[in-house]
Amino acid sequence: MSRIPTFVALVLVLSSLVPAHGQLSSLYGFGQALGTYTPITGGTVLVDTTFDDLVIEQPVPPFFFNGSYHSTVFVSSNGYLTLGIAPVATNYTPLSNAATYTGAISPFGANLINSTVGTPE
Repeated sequence: MSRIPTFVALVLVLSSLVPAHGQLSSLYGFGQALGTYTPITGGTVLVDTTFDDLVIEQPVPPFFFNGSYHSTVFVSSNGYLTLGIAPVATNYTPLSNAATYTGAISPFGANLINSTVGTPE
């Protein structure tokens, strides 16, 4: 009976030596800074009419994400960007599906409904 607690302790010690990593943890870090919020103005208008379930291919300066450089993003009117390939326009939860794009940046990721008035920017 005394061997079981020793074995369990050994397994716990050995498993604590295996490094644990979250998604992309080896490529990115966190940095905090203080600043004043300034709204972005004069940006690129992707759509100048009302819209719903729209995906727009947008060229951008090359940037590094998840091990490779990207010079195009796909902007979904449902609150997220994808890299690599365009998502299905009615995909409202980009981080929980089986899509094959390289990555997704999803601040909202929901079925967002457009306004019928105003100027999209």
